[in-house]
Amino acid sequence: MGDDNWQNSEEMAFIPEQVEPMLTSVLTAVLANEVYDEAKVATWVDLICDRSMETLTKLNKPFKYIVTCLIIQKNGAGIHTGQSCFWD
Repeated sequence: MGDDNWQNSEEMAFIPEQVEPMLTSVLTAVLANEVYDEAKVATWVDLICDRSMETLTKLNKPFKYIVTCLIIQKNGAGIHTGQSCFWD
């Protein structure tokens, strides 16, 4: 019985190596062919947060997620941020 509990806890563990390529795919899908455009940043932030949260919740792990997206232009300009949370 102890082994079953250990296996279950491993299956339910957060595995960064599993999640990183999934979230990289989200970023690539949204930003791959884009050039910084201040008018589009808010939309990109929303898409990245929403799609990242969808990706994470599809893993069906017993976690509460907080997704933060920060997009800034590399010239000392202001920043745009967005957050998303999921609680069951």
